[in-house]
Amino acid sequence: MAAGLTFDLEVTVGDGLIDVAGQIVPHPGEGSHVDVRTPHLTLTRRLARTGHFAATGLPPGWLSVVCHRPGQPPVQTRWVRIRP
Repeated sequence: MAAGLTFDLEVTVGDGLIDVAGQIVPHPGEGSHVDVRTPHLTLTRRLARTGHFAATGLPPGWLSVVCHRPGQPPVQTRWVRIRP
């Protein structure tokens, strides 16, 4: 939990690539989005009204998620290493 937000992430590995499905609770507000990032790639996703998001086809290795909220500083997860 960071800045009053909880990141719930589910990571799956298939065919050597990573898929991330997640939810941020409570919903961080209208206009919020997340960056699902690796050291070499960042995928930006809008949040559903429920706070859900998904990103697929990421390379294995280090992964972090950053939540951007209008008018507030970003909140991010720690970097975690996902191995195939």
